[in-house]
Amino acid sequence: MYIGVWSTRELVIADIRDPRRPVQVSSTTLDGYGDGVAIRGDIAYVVTGHHSMGSGTVRPTAGQPGYATGHSFEIYDVKDRAKPQLLSRVKLPIFYGLYMDTWRVRLAGNRAFVNDTYNGIFVFDVADPRQPRALAHRQLPVVPGIGDGDLPVPAQPGPAVGLAITKDWMYIAGAWSDVHIVPATGLATPMDPLPPFRLRPVKGDGPQQDPQFSSYRPEGGQVYAVDLWKKESDGQATLLVAAGMAGLHVVRLGEKFERLAAYPTQGFATSVGHSGEVVYVAEGMGGMGVYRAGVDLRLREIARYRVPGYSMQQVVASPGGNRVLLHVGMNRLHILDVSDPAKPVRAMEDLHPGLFYQRAIPTGFVANRYSLVTWTVSGPFLFDLNPAAPPQATGEQYPFRIGTENGATPDGDGWLVTATNKYFHLAPGEKRSPRDIGLIGIEGHDLNGKPTLFGNTLFIANALTGRVLALDVSTRNRPKLLSTVLLLEHPGHVLELNGKALIPGGYQGLLVWNYRSGSR
Repeated sequence: MYIGVWSTRELVIADIRDPRRPVQVSSTTLDGYGDGVAIRGDIAYVVTGHHSMGSGTVRPTAGQPGYATGHSFEIYDVKDRAKPQLLSRVKLPIFYGLYMDTWRVRLAGNRAFVNDTYNGIFVFDVADPRQPRALAHRQLPVVPGIGDGDLPVPAQPGPAVGLAITKDWMYIAGAWSDVHIVPATGLATPMDPLPPFRLRPVKGDGPQQDPQFSSYRPEGGQVYAVDLWKKESDGQATLLVAAGMAGLHVVRLGEKFERLAAYPTQGFATSVGHSGEVVYVAEGMGGMGVYRAGVDLRLREIARYRVPGYSMQQVVASPGGNRVLLHVGMNRLHILDVSDPAKPVRAMEDLHPGLFYQRAIPTGFVANRYSLVTWTVSGPFLFDLNPAAPPQATGEQYPFRIGTENGATPDGDGWLVTATNKYFHLAPGEKRSPRDIGLIGIEGHDLNGKPTLFGNTLFIANALTGRVLALDVSTRNRPKLLSTVLLLEHPGHVLELNGKALIPGGYQGLLVWNYRSGSR
């Protein structure tokens, strides 16, 4: 497998002969943010963008070396997978536009077709990979009313974000202007066909049971999220488990796990929340399912909220019981009025620059009404879900990025926010940078991840690295590490129950972690 890695600017080659245990073979530095890769034989064709290595920083600013100069078409000899050799590099026009940052390469005969978003489409003759020759270039037209905002100057050409090739024709996906059909007589031949292949199941049943955990593993699914539904006086608890392809599971946890029921969903069950006897499930392209429990705790569907063409990724129910926050599509926040759960109504929608990289909505609320939702580019925004009034954006924005994998959790009248391998306390109205507020960390430990705070115990789950940490934060500015564990999967928000941690652990299942035992 050949991987163009984004902000670390790498071409990574992995051995995937055992697809459940990929092994990195090599990492080669690129002269721009990695993205598109095409392979023919022992030659790798790579396209990059944004910033080059000149500044030595991930995100140089205007005027620094490397700023906006990372647009390249690079060709490597990968016969020796462990030591790729650069054969040639063609620099493309200098440009920096934050949105629509995607770069691709397609091969057809002796031609390489490169789409470089705002810079358009480039065609190269690659018969000699050491000396590629530029043959043609075409930008998409300006789309009135869109080409301004954070871009350097108004009225930029529309971004070209994908393409396909047939004989004498190019089909170009325009992010702002649909599909363009462009004649390319003498340049275009049909794209290289895929070699014959046959799909076959991967042998085995996923990761082996980890002896340091007790776990619940839904057959045919993976655990994305868990919600505490009911807690009994004897210490037993009934849990709602979003189990991916396996749907929604209702599980009792006492001395061991007991499955009470499993319900199929109309898409991947990736998130679950509840208010009383009403359960809300984010079901991908199936929308949000709304279910009500009867006296026997059996669930039946009473409503479904859909937005055509958009998936539902995360759902969080407010303590007041009449509001639901919903992650829709790539970066849309919908707040629903569910005063009548059988008739959910969109009360408001919000959208800001940047994506929701999963679990952008905290699972808790400040004062049982405020939620801090984070867009990757524009930072966290505060929303008021006062059950006695219409939901609204408060207008309060924290104007700093906190990082793709990070998030916030309620802490008193403010928020504990993870950023740059540490955390900080975000008070109402705060506008200073995390560094100026005061970052708090533990030397030698990466505290990036999605936080959840239970009393004086802080859990941080990093979906990118698989690392989960438990910290004693009795003194907020002097945290103590209680335990840490590295999973094979991508952990979700951690829930504490009866002095133990419940970790949504993907194919490893719902894990019970005795974090006070000092596991490392």
